[in-house]
Amino acid sequence: MHQLTEGDGGMSEPTALVQTQLFQMDTGQWIGQYAGYQLVSHFQPIARFCDDHIRVEGYEALIRPSRDGRPIAPPVFFETLQSNESFHVDWLCRALHLRNFANLNRPDKKLYLNLDPAAYDSTDKSCSQISIMKKRAESMGLQSDLLVCEIVEHNSMADDALYAAIDQFRSIGSRIAIDDFGTDSSNFDRLLKMKPDIVKIDGTLLAKSRQSPQLRKLYQNIAALLNDLDIEFASEGIEDLEDLKFVLELGATFGQGFYLARPTDQPANDATYEKTWKTALTSAPDTVAAKP
Repeated sequence: MHQLTEGDGGMSEPTALVQTQLFQMDTGQWIGQYAGYQLVSHFQPIARFCDDHIRVEGYEALIRPSRDGRPIAPPVFFETLQSNESFHVDWLCRALHLRNFANLNRPDKKLYLNLDPAAYDSTDKSCSQISIMKKRAESMGLQSDLLVCEIVEHNSMADDALYAAIDQFRSIGSRIAIDDFGTDSSNFDRLLKMKPDIVKIDGTLLAKSRQSPQLRKLYQNIAALLNDLDIEFASEGIEDLEDLKFVLELGATFGQGFYLARPTDQPANDATYEKTWKTALTSAPDTVAAKP
């Protein structure tokens, strides 16, 4: 196992502490260590629905913690963090994901990175971190215009910090995706102010809509409004063929969920995913409309 050193990647990490918490295994995979937890990157494909096929648009990076060899649910891990730890761990996870995605050697695919605005207590800190992230990505051969920054907008502590982070991401060429939309305090007023490129509709809403006509109508209304606003949307939580048919009928641009592919630290090649999805698409009715 190889520990990150000052010269690795052509640029030092923002803090010496982060450097001591990133290690490269003999397999080439990077892992993180924090407060007794081991952190591993997993990647879940995001599908783009085209006229007559489904292709890999990119991958969402997800953190998978463990402790003493036992997997820990990510929400449980993040709940253990104090407010003054969140910024550092957010940074550590992103540094880990960038290294592992670079190792996958998929230079034409987008990388979706989660950002929690609640972890940033100042506009200056957010903008500085994003600038460093751009340099770090480019040093690994990852272009910033292929980064998609996912923001859970209802986690924001202050609108000013949130909008500043969005502007900074756009300034480096990255796209903005609003994550987990349709739950908690999500609202269209803030959505219109943020002007995201993509809205990811929360998977729990899709799951609940299977049993609730009211929630199914709500999902349809959200999709219709996003289509009217010309905002691409991704349907999260696609669990079976019926889910796939439903979101395709609503005009979803992207899809994500266990039916399409599970997160893994070693994703299959794109052609394997696309062959599987082609089979799934042939099971959907010919009347299904998918975006080009």
